[in-house]
Amino acid sequence: MKKFWAKSSLFLPTLLLWVMTIFIVIYLSIQFLPWQPSFPYYGDISGYGRFIATFAHFDGIHYLRLIEHGYRDVGSQAFFPVYPLLIRILTFGYFDPLLASIVINSILVLGSLYFVSHTLPRSAISR
Repeated sequence: MKKFWAKSSLFLPTLLLWVMTIFIVIYLSIQFLPWQPSFPYYGDISGYGRFIATFAHFDGIHYLRLIEHGYRDVGSQAFFPVYPLLIRILTFGYFDPLLASIVINSILVLGSLYFVSHTLPRSAISR
């Protein structure tokens, strides 16, 4: 566990800064930009607040539809099945897929950053 925290000191501040920047941009866009949703299936995420629904815009809504309905929609074959299947399995049909996917994405980002920082030579990270 000590190794994890020693390695995470390399990437954790950058990750936290990135997440804070994303949250600030979302907040400012909600406050100052007009809201005119025009993408398909917006009704599927309209029950969430604008802040949380922002994470499902663009391709996110298609993945949520794959989690709930499978490959029944036209054009859904363009999306790989592993991620929606992982979310479906981990939510057990009980938890909210959007919130679960946000948590799972965060865990996967932390894991990948740790993996990259652990496998790179020390000289490559400190440049």
